[in-house]
Amino acid sequence: MKYIILIIFFILSVFCIAEPVVLTVQEATQRAVLYSYDIQAGYRDAAITMKALGLDIRQFFPEINFSFNNNEKIETADIDAKVMTLHINLSQPLWDGGRTMLAMLRKQREIEQLLDELAEKTLHVKENVIKLYYDILITKKVLLVKQEAVAVGEEQLKLLEAELKAGVAKEIDYKKAQLQVSSLKIDAEKTELELRVKYSKLARLINVHNDFVIQDIITNAVKGLSVKENYLLAQALVRSPKLRYLAKQQDLLMREIMLSRFSFLPSVALVASFETSTDTLPFSEYSWSIGLSFSFSGSIFKGNTSVFYGRNSSNTAEIISQRSDALPLSNMEEFLQHELYEQKLARIVFDIEQEKRSLKEKFEDLLFLYTAAKQELAIAEKDYDLALKNLELTQEMKRIGTVTRLDVMTATLDVSQKHIAVIQQRGQLITAERSLESAAYLDPWTLRNLFKEDE
Repeated sequence: MKYIILIIFFILSVFCIAEPVVLTVQEATQRAVLYSYDIQAGYRDAAITMKALGLDIRQFFPEINFSFNNNEKIETADIDAKVMTLHINLSQPLWDGGRTMLAMLRKQREIEQLLDELAEKTLHVKENVIKLYYDILITKKVLLVKQEAVAVGEEQLKLLEAELKAGVAKEIDYKKAQLQVSSLKIDAEKTELELRVKYSKLARLINVHNDFVIQDIITNAVKGLSVKENYLLAQALVRSPKLRYLAKQQDLLMREIMLSRFSFLPSVALVASFETSTDTLPFSEYSWSIGLSFSFSGSIFKGNTSVFYGRNSSNTAEIISQRSDALPLSNMEEFLQHELYEQKLARIVFDIEQEKRSLKEKFEDLLFLYTAAKQELAIAEKDYDLALKNLELTQEMKRIGTVTRLDVMTATLDVSQKHIAVIQQRGQLITAERSLESAAYLDPWTLRNLFKEDE
């Protein structure tokens, strides 16, 4: 029985070994946003604020107030007096001149501003992850070439050592070769350390605590694309969070302007009251009243007036009352309110047009840099081809005895350096390509799926 348990444990341990998580660039960006406390807390705050905004509809519901008074008067020379009073007031808004909706629209504009800031933070976090993701892929390729260069250098060093023992090579060449190989090893170790640091940064950003592998999408065959500026600009105009935010602000502000035109109208509310009093329970006397309340608020004055009608429990009296109060020149800013609204609206229209012009100019600059990156990659590839031809020539010259083994080793290392330059330039091309996608608010690698590579 003991052996069976051990066998089962061994089998489970073999099959339960955690395999490294494979992450695409899209999954990495999603995890970074999901585990960003600042962004998630901001969206939770915005959701709560939106719920609170919905509760402002309470302003249209009836308001009921209850009050109870117990007054007891103790006389030293006469009979004590005691009066208990219960008062109930009911107020039902009928019309408020659009003031509640106006206040809600202003709050909604503030929420839209908050959401716009969160969208910018989200884009910033995503771009940081994408940049680091691509950087890791390029660094891995560079490290691989450097490790291959170390292996080739060590192989050449062994051949040189054999030639030295045979007396066909100089000791000074052997020492130079040793220094070159040592330098290559140090350089490869530095690159390996850089790669581990970048992996660690990415792991913190995407909140991965175990080993993970990123998908290699930058192949050695990657070339420049024939990108169309009109397509990118059209995508940016549709997807731009800033343009959507400005359009939303424009719409909300126009609704505010429309509602503000009715602000001079009075607010109207139906008001009712009920009062009962007695000196001993139960309550025996009561009175009631019902009426309308009018409230004014403008640049010239603000105030309110009320009209009531009511009766008492014995029907011996009718209650007719009217109250009014006013505060002249209470809000002089109202004179400038319309002009202020028009100025805000003109500013938003200007910002929209300015953003469109800015996007067009941005794409012109980015496409110029992208074209330059394609040309630089082509130059680096030609330089690499020349280095390969030079290596072949040097090897041929070594066979006929016109150059030394050290010359072959130097030519081989030059090929590695030129290969690294091609990889780094390919990384610059992908980075420039990502800048175009980012400016058009497209997902990574979208352009590769839409446009053909240059011939």
